[in-house]
Amino acid sequence: MSLNGALHIGRSAILSSQAAMQVAGNNMANAATPGYHRQIASLAPSRSNAIGRNQFVGTGVHLNSISRVIDTALQARMRSAISDENASQTILASGDYGSGKTENSKQVFRFLAEIAGV
Repeated sequence: MSLNGALHIGRSAILSSQAAMQVAGNNMANAATPGYHRQIASLAPSRSNAIGRNQFVGTGVHLNSISRVIDTALQARMRSAISDENASQTILASGDYGSGKTENSKQVFRFLAEIAGV
């Protein structure tokens, strides 16, 4: 490996690490921002050079991608809660208490409907 090749590997490592640190800094700076999703920098080895039969020399590393991390379980719970809330509002507004509810819950819905003036 030549000196130029070694310097190129070092340069690619420094630039890739710098990009990954910027992503980490961005995550820390936006930790309290509502709606912000943290990001992950994915590093991958650069394509190696063949120097002989079944012999290869690495050429460094590169930034493969920056991807957003989303907690799908938390998002599903949030969507479910919003859906349940909207369904409750619909039941109150329409006066439809459903046949599968207990008598106590029907009384609660009637009472809430009376208070709401529906």
